[in-house]
Amino acid sequence: MARPKRISWTPAATTDRATRLLRRAVELARLGARTVAGLAIVTATAVAIAWLAWVVRRPPADASDWAARAVVLALGLAAPAVLGVFLRALLELADLPRRVRELPPELRGRVAELRARPGEREGRVGVVGAVVRLARLVLEARETLSPYAVVSAALRPALLLAAVVAALVTVLEIPVAVVAAIVLLLT
Repeated sequence: MARPKRISWTPAATTDRATRLLRRAVELARLGARTVAGLAIVTATAVAIAWLAWVVRRPPADASDWAARAVVLALGLAAPAVLGVFLRALLELADLPRRVRELPPELRGRVAELRARPGEREGRVGVVGAVVRLARLVLEARETLSPYAVVSAALRPALLLAAVVAALVTVLEIPVAVVAAIVLLLT
């Protein structure tokens, strides 16, 4: 039986793996952004048309009726709003390569220096040294990189889960809103 290929944990190998993963994430973000935008826009439009048909065909009687209808509209637009937040995060992630190209030259030089280091120690000592160097780099570059922290929002499990649930809700919400608008306008 063949032994599995040993994964190299040198800084250069780790950087290459991270770069490949980031490229795939950026490609998926670009593809997903169009789909999420379309789904959010169609859902918001369908909900708004149904709500307007409801207000026109059955006008609210008093302020409490208006408040109730405003709550219904807010609930109907909640899923498209979540998709909008997720869309913003996807667009930030897709924009990451351009931001990296625009990083200050001194930071790019520091990253190139870390990448070009000759073979570091392997094993636990090498990993600990790499982590310490990375921590030092992060602490030194904190102010430079702080505008890019919003990119990590797209990768948070809570936002991913909320976006999946919102997408499922919008798939159900669109036909319900269209049918409701048709019924209200025809009766």
